[in-house]
Amino acid sequence: MAGRNGKGVRPALTLLSAEVVGGDATAAVRAAAVVELVHNFSLVHDDIIDGDAIRRHRPTAWAAFGVPSATLVGDALLVLAIDVLAATDSFDTGPAVRCLGQALSDLLAGQAADMEFEQRDEVGADEYLSMAEGKTSALLGCACALGAMSGGADPATVARLQQFGRHSGLAFR
Repeated sequence: MAGRNGKGVRPALTLLSAEVVGGDATAAVRAAAVVELVHNFSLVHDDIIDGDAIRRHRPTAWAAFGVPSATLVGDALLVLAIDVLAATDSFDTGPAVRCLGQALSDLLAGQAADMEFEQRDEVGADEYLSMAEGKTSALLGCACALGAMSGGADPATVARLQQFGRHSGLAFR
């Protein structure tokens, strides 16, 4: 298993969402890269927060290079993602940046809830689902929405695909 890469679910959903609305997957490559950069940013920071020294059978960034360097790498991944999205010229980036911003806000809220749950003896099912929707579903929903935007979908279709991604995220979690 050493050397295995991630599953690529998020970027795959971005590309497939572009195609499902009648667009070309190649138009969504930049958006797919954005989603993967954000996902990796979240993993780097999550590993630091949780103190996880191993991911996918390999040392995590903080375990290999220290917390300060890993924190900066995670931050750099996020900045790069935003820059790539803002520089996209195949669709209106205003709604795309807002979609990503909301997904990031939800992701951070989910991470905060997850951290808070570690201090408690009991967590209700609704609380857990809300945390999972933030940590996992928000970015999957954004992945589908960005793909739909890349494929030229109207706002209502983008919203439906975003909802599909969010529901898929809960099932994935």
